[in-house]
Amino acid sequence: MTKALATHALPARVLLLLSCSLGASSCGGSAPSPSTSPVTSSPPAPAVDPRLAMAAEYEATARRAIAAGQLAAASEAAWGAARTRTDMFGPTHAEVERALLLCAWIDERRGALDGALSALRGAGYATTARLGPRSLDAATLLDRIARIEAERLRLDDARSAAAEALAMREALLGPSHPDVARTLVLVGEIDSKQCRATEAVGQLRRALAIVDATPKVDPLLVVDVLDKLGTAQWISRSDGEAEALWKRALGILAPLEATEYARIIAIQKQLATHAAGRGDRASARAWAEQAFAVAERHVGANAADPRVGPGMLLADHLREGGDPAGAEAMYARIGRKERTWGTSLPTAATKSEAPRCIAPSKSGNVSNAAQVVAGMAPGFRRCYNAILRQSSAYKTSMRLAAKIGPGGEVTSVRTVVSVHDPDSMIDCLFKAVTSTKFDPPEGGGATVVIPIMFVSQ
Repeated sequence: MTKALATHALPARVLLLLSCSLGASSCGGSAPSPSTSPVTSSPPAPAVDPRLAMAAEYEATARRAIAAGQLAAASEAAWGAARTRTDMFGPTHAEVERALLLCAWIDERRGALDGALSALRGAGYATTARLGPRSLDAATLLDRIARIEAERLRLDDARSAAAEALAMREALLGPSHPDVARTLVLVGEIDSKQCRATEAVGQLRRALAIVDATPKVDPLLVVDVLDKLGTAQWISRSDGEAEALWKRALGILAPLEATEYARIIAIQKQLATHAAGRGDRASARAWAEQAFAVAERHVGANAADPRVGPGMLLADHLREGGDPAGAEAMYARIGRKERTWGTSLPTAATKSEAPRCIAPSKSGNVSNAAQVVAGMAPGFRRCYNAILRQSSAYKTSMRLAAKIGPGGEVTSVRTVVSVHDPDSMIDCLFKAVTSTKFDPPEGGGATVVIPIMFVSQ
């Protein structure tokens, strides 16, 4: 099996989603009809393994929890079924493979990335046993592993898994298949995150050549290629090429706005952000206004208000352009409010001050940021529990941006939240952040962004 899939020990837990109902032929068969003659009777049916009923009950519990949106409970029940099924069938059984994919699905959506990786690697072990060391199924699993590793900022591991998936697809499908282009996009995206702009541009140009030469290619694949290539070109300071690529992507998406408005907004926000980065405030504001206009056309299309992201971006441009009243009005329009503690936050860096790419790490340029932020969790939990005493169904998410001074002290904290988030909780969260101290940051200052999500279960 491949390095990314096979060099890890078998997962301690595996999950099986029943593909047959208890008692069906593929689950051991139903008992034969009673015989009318002892001479001609069939041999008695073997006793049903009681673990079948136990696994089925675990799985039913998992399904109910998924339907109720209780993913932590669903994961716990699913892993219980996994242990039972593995004991019955062994780790390479096809049923175990399917079970692990469900397990990965649950854990990815609840943010339990360690569990998701364990499930995907276990599925890879079963896939290899079933199909051999190279298969399209294995390539798909490697793609998923690469994306999770990239999200965890393990970029070398992500790049290795993506490159292996690419080699599999090239060998099985040929070098010009659209699925090869999909993996090239993934490889190029990881290279961009590692600030390897030259390598990223090379991979993504090859992907663009494939999709441009493929009749009736998926237009969203073309958009992915153009979007990621635009980012790589921007990192390499080819601003004109980057903007042309993003505009071409918007042209493809325009007829698809009814379903792809979120993608349109994302690219327009990207154009706004990069225009601001090069000091072109007029263009930045124009792109942000276009993104907000698209979002307004689709308010009510889903539960989340699509205006929030572009509205917050537009508010930032209004404030930086000397219109704080306009920024406050925009926040009110999208049902958000800005809260800041401490000294005033500095304006955005100028073009000469802002590097095009900084390879991410878990702690940025503050050596102990990850540990300090982890230590804030009990304080955050106390803040949330205080609110739950007033509303047991309360849930929210936010990002706290903490400025770190030269001695490691927190000099300011900023967040933008819903108008429904109680000020008492925001004050409590700010206190939890400002009561801590970081190691002195490199360069004399840094920003630590702390994402928080509260969900009552």
